[in-house]
Amino acid sequence: MINLQYKILSLYLFFFIGSAYGQNSLETDSLIVNSPDYKEVRIDPDYVEEVLESKITDSIKYIFLETTKESEFTSITQLAVTDSHYIIFDRKLQTIYFFTKDGRYFHKLTKQNKNNPDSFTYAVGFVLDYDSEVLSVDDIHSESTYEFNLEGKFIHKIKREIYPISDYSYFENLKLVYYNFNSHQSANQYTSNPSSRKTSRLEPNLVIYHNNGEVFQQHLWFNPDNVDPDEFYTFRNFYVSNRNEVLFSRSLDNTIYSYNSNLKLQRLIKIILPIQNSMPEDFLTNALYDNKRREYQRTNSNISNKIDNVFKINYWVTASLTRRKHVLVNLGTGDLFDIDGIISNDLGLTLQGNYTAFHGVDNNAFIVSIPFLTLKYKYDQLSKQEKSRVDASLKNVAIKPYQNPILKLLYVKN
Repeated sequence: MINLQYKILSLYLFFFIGSAYGQNSLETDSLIVNSPDYKEVRIDPDYVEEVLESKITDSIKYIFLETTKESEFTSITQLAVTDSHYIIFDRKLQTIYFFTKDGRYFHKLTKQNKNNPDSFTYAVGFVLDYDSEVLSVDDIHSESTYEFNLEGKFIHKIKREIYPISDYSYFENLKLVYYNFNSHQSANQYTSNPSSRKTSRLEPNLVIYHNNGEVFQQHLWFNPDNVDPDEFYTFRNFYVSNRNEVLFSRSLDNTIYSYNSNLKLQRLIKIILPIQNSMPEDFLTNALYDNKRREYQRTNSNISNKIDNVFKINYWVTASLTRRKHVLVNLGTGDLFDIDGIISNDLGLTLQGNYTAFHGVDNNAFIVSIPFLTLKYKYDQLSKQEKSRVDASLKNVAIKPYQNPILKLLYVKN
C-alpha cells in the first residue's frame, strides 16, 4: 500500500437533504430539483486534521508524459480523457497535445500559421462530443469553430454559434450552453452601454437545445439590465467525468449542478463558506456595484467567486475554491479532504502540498499533476543516502533538464 496522508477539512461539515436549499436571490427557476445525493457542505478552511491515504484510495499510478522538442509543454490548462488518449491544452503555448494512456506522445494541434491554415488563432479551451467523436475549438479572434476528430485530424471549419466567452457541452442528443451574465443570444447584450441594452425581461444562464437547434430547457434566470460587459472573469462551466453525467457550475454561485439521463438540472452540492469568503447576496442586483464588480473581486481576493475543476467518481466529488483550495468530498460518508495537504512517500520522495488542481477522471481515478520543477527541487534537497531510496522511475525523471508535468492517478475506494 502506498503511504500517503491527507489533511481533512472536517470542522462544521453539515449535510442537509431534500428541501433544505437556500434559494439564490437571482434564482426564479422552480424546475431545478435537488439530486437524491444532494448535500450542503459548510467548510471552515482553518481547521485541519490528518488522515491516512488508505481511507480514500486503493492504489496510485504515475504517468510520465514523453518529453521531446515536439511534445514539451509548460502546464495543464485543460485535460480530457478518451478511451485511448489524454488530451492536454496548454493555453500559454496555444497548443493541444495528444498522449497515449502510457504517456507516449502522439500528436498536437497548434495555432494557425502559414504551414497550418486549418486551425484556430487563439483558444481558451476545447469541447469534446464523445458521441460524435468530435473535438471543437472556438477561435475567439474570429467567428469560426474548428472541428477535429479524437486523434487531432482536421475535419472542417464552421461558423461559431456561441458567443466566445460562454461555454457549452454535449449530453446524448442535447447541447448544453452556458451564457455568461454579459453575453446572451440577443445582439444587444454585446454592447458596453447598459442603457442601450435594456430588455425588461429575465434571461437564462443555461439553455439546453435539441440537436435540431430547438430549445428544450432554460434555467438560472437573471436580469441582464443590472450587468455590464467585462465585469466578470471567465471560467470553465461544464465538467465530464463519465458518459452518463455532466457537472455544471457558474460564476457567483457556490452550487455544483448535475445533468444526467433523467434530463433534469439537479443541485448536487451547495458549498457554504465563511462570510469573508462569500460574495454579497445582492452583488448582481445592487447598483452600488455597477461598473465595479471586477474591481471588487480583484480587491477582495479572498472571496470565492466560482467553483472550478468539478469531477465525480461514484460518491466522490472534487472542487476548487478560492485561494487555490482544492477539496475532495465524499457524499456518502461526509468526509471532506484538502488535496493540498497530501503527503506522499510512495516513490521514496516526500511531497506535500505540491499537487496541482484536479484535472479530470480516468475510470475510477482522479487525475492530478506534479510540476517538474517541484519534483526536481525536492529531489535535489535529498542526501546521497536518501536519493538511493528513491524509485528508479522517479529518479530518472528528476535528473533530467526538463520533463512535462507528471500525471498522478488516484484510484479512490468505491
